[in-house]
Order: sequence, then structure tokens, then C-alpha cells
Amino acid sequence: MTRLLVANLAAEASLGGVDARLPEAVWQRIAGAGAYLAVLARPGDRLWLPRRAAMPAAVTLPAVDVVFGDLAVAARGAARILAWCETAEIAAVRSALPAAGSSVAARGWIDALWTMAPPPPAVVARCNHRRFGLKVADDGGWALAGTTAVTTIAELEAWVAAGGARLGGGAWVAKAPQSCAGRDRARGSGAAIPADVATRLARLLSRHRELLVEPWCQRTLDFGVAGLIEGDRVRVFAPHRQEVDGRGTARAIVIDDDSATWLSSREIAIIDAAAHHTATALSAAGFRGAFGIDGFRYIDPAGIARLCPLLEINARLTFGHLARALFPGGGTLPIA
Repeated sequence: MTRLLVANLAAEASLGGVDARLPEAVWQRIAGAGAYLAVLARPGDRLWLPRRAAMPAAVTLPAVDVVFGDLAVAARGAARILAWCETAEIAAVRSALPAAGSSVAARGWIDALWTMAPPPPAVVARCNHRRFGLKVADDGGWALAGTTAVTTIAELEAWVAAGGARLGGGAWVAKAPQSCAGRDRARGSGAAIPADVATRLARLLSRHRELLVEPWCQRTLDFGVAGLIEGDRVRVFAPHRQEVDGRGTARAIVIDDDSATWLSSREIAIIDAAAHHTATALSAAGFRGAFGIDGFRYIDPAGIARLCPLLEINARLTFGHLARALFPGGGTLPIA
């Protein structure tokens, strides 16, 4: 039975209803990183990539038939489809396939990914929206103070002037409602916005109509948690570390379940509570499937170490899932 993996790592554009206007070099990086989805495959499966890319040499992956081009063509003959992120395009391609056979009991979480019914694209779009994530974090008491949405540059300037970025010492970041991997965002410090940053903000607002702005804090540790919602059952894995560059873009995932060496017991308990709180909110919204959360430890302007256990929600597969599948006993997955 041939199955198809879809590495649609630029799915946030589809979720947000905008064109994926990415440079070719970015598409190449997306295709290279998307090749890691092969870890979820078995012999005979296919892997669709948005561009032709070499399989990563850093890790050993199952052999798959790598395909490109038209997704509907790539899906012909496939019994099942598993995508990085469920979108309307994926759902349309799946609906054109013969009905899949009855599911068998899943033996592990990877089997569960393949056998469970995918979530509706509209639910996925809603749950990946930053307003949804902000509400979930706010309900749990973990939202970064000052975080809000703006629709104009003037609103952003007024927000900074009113102390909205105080937690970041005046530094801030503006993010598109649907975005990931450090794309579609702009950073600044203070209310005086340089011309180049203002130009980027204007372009982002033109495309997305609103941006979520939050303080850009002095981070000392980045982490994530991968999970899976199967009906009424929730699986939450141990936190994993993220190696992040100065722009906030994850460069590697480190699986090290001896988290007591890099998190306090109190932090572990808070992060676990945030992950389960997120799963409850996602379930209430009608979402089922793989999900992840991101958070960080930071130093506030008074020099006090603080924890933000829930900065973002990803209602889809994450590199945390792929790293855990590759390195169940621990290891590092380079993603850029």
C-alpha cells in the first residue's frame, strides 16, 4: 500500500490566504528540511517536496520515492496522505483518491498519525492563527505582557510609546498572523521606526492586514514540546531544546529527555501544564492530530530570569516530532 508524505512547509501562506512569495533559495531550504519527513515513511511510500532537493546526509532516513511537481499527480495511487500541515489543497487532493480502507489499531504515535482522520482545514487555519495562540496563552496566564495586534504602523508606534515593549527593554517584533520559521516578521526598538523597517512593515500589513506585536525579550533558552491529539487521548512528549539564531529562527532541535539538566522541576511542571492546556484548547476547537508549542526562558529588564512556556502554537507536525522519531534516545537534528 503506497502512502504519500507531503512536505508543505510553506503551508502558512495557504492558511492565511496569501501567496507564498518566497525566494528560490528559501524554497530550496524548505525542500531540504522537508526531506526529514521521510522518517515517518516505510518502504514503498512517496515523499512530495516543493523543489528537487538532495536527501539530508546528516542522518539515516528510510528509502522513499521522492516526487515533485503537481501534487495531484504525485498522489495518484496513494492509499493515504500525511501532510506537514493540513490545508484545503491537501484535503482536495485526498478527496479525489479512493476511500482508504478501515483503520487498524495504531501501535505507536507514528502509526497514529497515518491512521487518524485529518482535521478540517478551516480548523487548522484557525488554530494556527496567532490570535488563537495568544488567547490560549492569556487564558493560562502565560502571555507575554504587552502582546497585541495592530493594523497600522501608527498603532504600532502608539503601542511602543505606551510601553507595550517594556518587557523587551523597548525592543519588539511584529509577526504575520500565519507564519513560521522566522518568515514574515519585522523587528525594531523604540517608537522611532527606521525607513527600511517601516517599508517592511507596510508590505507585511498590505499582505496580511494585521500583525501581532510582542516584546523582543533577552532569551537564554529556547524549547518546544511536541504532542499528538487522538480523539480523547493526548500524548505529550518531554520538552526538547531548540538552537536558535539571533533572529529567533530555529537552527536545530536537540532531543535530551534528561531535561532536569537544563530545566528546573518547577519549569518542567509549568511547560507540561502549558502543553496540556494547549491540547485541551485545540480539542475544544475541533482539532485532532500532531501539534507543538514553543517557549523560552528570558531575562527581564530588572535582570530577573523568567519563563514564557507558551509563545506559539503549531497545529501541525513540527521538527520536534521529526527529531523525536529520528532520535528516540537523544540526538540533534540540524534544520538550517
